[in-house]
Amino acid sequence: MTDPILNQKINLKLLLVEDDEFVRDAAKRVLELQGFTIIAVGEGSAAVRFFDEQKFDLALVDINLPDGGGVSVYKGIRAKSGNFPIVLISGDLDPEIMNTFKDDPKVSFVHKPYDPVQMGEFLRSLCCQ
Repeated sequence: MTDPILNQKINLKLLLVEDDEFVRDAAKRVLELQGFTIIAVGEGSAAVRFFDEQKFDLALVDINLPDGGGVSVYKGIRAKSGNFPIVLISGDLDPEIMNTFKDDPKVSFVHKPYDPVQMGEFLRSLCCQ
């Protein structure tokens, strides 16, 4: 993606948190082909650690992780940054869980399975408004 004003390529760094190795690797490959720099992890604790150590433009987080879930990752990120875009993904978007985030304008939800090309466009739209 190119910034129309600066005519420079926009390279977004994404923290991808997905415990399913196949889904994680596939999403990583497709999003990298779209110009994203991806740090992909399979555990919530690793995600929070990477967020503490590196600078990211946004996060794509599976809600249903085995070690505390995406809610823990969300809380870990929010403790550091209140204005950071987070996209929560799940095959089962529970309305009760979604209600937890209703007051956070920087949280979006995407249902799995998702189209990785459309996901790339959506993620860019969150960072490049």
